[in-house]
Amino acid sequence: MKNKSIILLLTLGLAFSACSRDEGNLFDKSAAERTVEALENAQKCLVEAPNGWEFLYFCNPITRGYNILVKFDEHGQVTASAKAYIQKGSIKTDSIVVDANSTWEVVSDYGPILTFNTYNDVLHLWADPQADGDGFLGDYEFLILEATPERIVLKGKKHSGYSVLRRLPKDQDWTEYFTDIENMQKKLFSNSNLLLAEIGGEKYTLTDGASGIFTFANKGEAPNEDDPILLPFATTQKGIYCTTFLTEERYIDIPLENGVLKSSAATISTGNLNEYFEYYMRLLGGKWKYNMKDQVVKDVFAPFDAVLQEKYGNKKAKTTDLFWQDGNSSKTTKQLAYSYTSTGKNADVQTMFYNFNAEQSGSQLKLTYIGPADDNTKNFTEAFPTIVETLKNLGGDCSLSTTEEAINPTLGLQINNASKVFTLTGTIK
Repeated sequence: MKNKSIILLLTLGLAFSACSRDEGNLFDKSAAERTVEALENAQKCLVEAPNGWEFLYFCNPITRGYNILVKFDEHGQVTASAKAYIQKGSIKTDSIVVDANSTWEVVSDYGPILTFNTYNDVLHLWADPQADGDGFLGDYEFLILEATPERIVLKGKKHSGYSVLRRLPKDQDWTEYFTDIENMQKKLFSNSNLLLAEIGGEKYTLTDGASGIFTFANKGEAPNEDDPILLPFATTQKGIYCTTFLTEERYIDIPLENGVLKSSAATISTGNLNEYFEYYMRLLGGKWKYNMKDQVVKDVFAPFDAVLQEKYGNKKAKTTDLFWQDGNSSKTTKQLAYSYTSTGKNADVQTMFYNFNAEQSGSQLKLTYIGPADDNTKNFTEAFPTIVETLKNLGGDCSLSTTEEAINPTLGLQINNASKVFTLTGTIK
């Protein structure tokens, strides 16, 4: 509700400012003269960026920000470039779409409006309906709230998303720009970890950063499932950018410096993991995967893989995947999904489910093997009884450990008695 209230107040503020336009005695120029000046200024700013603009585009107030590059010329032509998120209804993320064949214009409609008035494969994609009838609920016409040579602030005419154009440096290569964005995204969110935010002296926990929309909760608490507080943002070359925030300040750049996202309004980092140990453990079942390339994991499963190979008469038989999940069990029971292939082919992968008891005490976690979670797994265990001792090697007295990266550490479960560290990656629920 807090996030929704902020959006409502901002909307009302804009409405009040719009209603004050008729108070001519407050201005030296008439409303018509001011309108003409605003149109001319916006037009001038748009075309006088020789390398174009970074367009951080928010379809509406509750969607993530997308990265688009645009360049306007004085003849009404616009070139747009973006990663191809959708093309003919299917998700695409591995190519760049460029369209130089559409037009733009600044017109007057209760203020200056930037409109892309012929179809553009990039700029209209966000406003196009999809199979669900809605699509991204974006706009191709924008009210210009502010226009300077360095920054232009926009508001979607229909769906009210606040977006921004930022002037690109003359030497910025467009293709390299998108590579920079992908690298920053990986640096910040490749492990989808829990983050700590300090805003105005208050502390919050943030999850779901990889989605482009942070889910907020009070420190150490799970998000409100029915009405979560959301913070959409766009990933930039230097960090993240927000147009709606939990402070009075808006249009906030939060650059990554020394492993911490930090601005005058907020500090976002992993924080002290000891404060969040219980929270991590509570969410251990959120489909956290073991890193199958870890030598420790290979050593634990090598003897059992040899059994699989002998049984199936195929040297390609092996363990393929391991991850924790909730499995609709009790709060203290976690389910380990064990996958293997008898032939080395993905089509032949089978998955078994085993229950573990997970008891957390302070900064420690005790994982105790219980047994098969279903009849199919029970039958597999009877055929391969040595799997039990193998899986028990994943349990015992454990603690959470991390690598040294401040913003995006790799998480691990360290079995204290055996000095084994199993790396975990994945999504926190």
